[in-house]
Amino acid sequence: MSDTYDLQLAQGETFRRTFSYADDAVVGSFLDFDIKAEVRQKESVTAKLALALTPLFTVSEDGATATLVIPATATAALDATLFKASGAFWDMFLVDKNDPDNAELFMEGKAYLNPATTQTVVS
Repeated sequence: MSDTYDLQLAQGETFRRTFSYADDAVVGSFLDFDIKAEVRQKESVTAKLALALTPLFTVSEDGATATLVIPATATAALDATLFKASGAFWDMFLVDKNDPDNAELFMEGKAYLNPATTQTVVS
C-alpha cells in the first residue's frame, strides 16, 4: 500500500500537501487510523528528528483525505544541517485505531530543505 513522495520544503514557507486514501484492497478511510509521521536526518528511528509531522495532519470529515500543513514558523525553525544535499528521510504510517499492533507504511521518501535567504517570520 505504500507509495513514494519527496517533500520539497522551503525555509520560511508554509508547506501544504493533501494525500488521498484509496486502496481497493482495504475497506475504510483515514478515519480508521492514527497517522504517525516524522522527518529524520537519516533513514533510521534512532537518527536525529528534524520535524515531527504527526500533529500537522488533519483528516477530512469523510476520511478520504489527510492534509499535511507545515506552517512557515515551523519551516523557518528547521535545522538546515539535518537536511544534507542528498536529503533527509520521512515516512507516514497508518496505525489501526482498533489494533495498534497493526501499522502500515502509507508514504515515504526524501525530505529536502531549500534554505531561505530572506527572513519571512518575525521573531
